[in-house]
Amino acid sequence: MKPSLKALLLSALVFPGAGYFSLNKAKHGWAFLMINLSSLAVLMYDAMQKAQIISEKIAYGHIPLDISHIRQQIEDLPDVVDGNIIAAAYLIILLLWLGGMIDSYRIGKIQENSHRE
Repeated sequence: MKPSLKALLLSALVFPGAGYFSLNKAKHGWAFLMINLSSLAVLMYDAMQKAQIISEKIAYGHIPLDISHIRQQIEDLPDVVDGNIIAAAYLIILLLWLGGMIDSYRIGKIQENSHRE
């Protein structure tokens, strides 16, 4: 498999920036990995805090153990983390995923062309 295609597939299917590791661009790969993990940590923190609040309400009998009531509680809960930060985290993940795919493919093509010469 060509390095460019392998890098593209790794970045697309495994994790954003994973293709850099196959291209011996570990610094790029680690940068993408750490930024994405930080963004995911923000999203997970928000989700876990909301889950904790709702599970306590269920345990204390404030809301019934019914999916429609739980869903309504999720929708009604205010954001634990600022909504702009949540939106930025999603945007960062999306942009890094797409950017990592394109850039790792580009670097792979450059490496392929340099090996031919």
